[in-house]
Amino acid sequence: LGPYFQAKLQGFAGHPAVGEARGFGLIGALELLPREGKAALTPKTMLGIKGAKLAREEGVIVRGIRDLIAVAPPLIITPAEIDQLFAGVVRALARLSD
Repeated sequence: LGPYFQAKLQGFAGHPAVGEARGFGLIGALELLPREGKAALTPKTMLGIKGAKLAREEGVIVRGIRDLIAVAPPLIITPAEIDQLFAGVVRALARLSD
């Protein structure tokens, strides 16, 4: 499942709210960016915290760390659940960009 998870994670690389998607196996992180881009990031931005809160509201559990969303699902996750997880992240990022 690691390659499938990573392919879905890397699908965020072109998203306007994502500066970088990185991970290995079933662990991943999305570096979030403000609308103004990477230069606008500050120690107080905390987009990861905001994004994680929105993701939880969308029904998925991720961890917010500064400007990152960390994703580390249970090792027994199924492909359908990976799809569900990242669909919730997509919805959260759309709300973050509003």
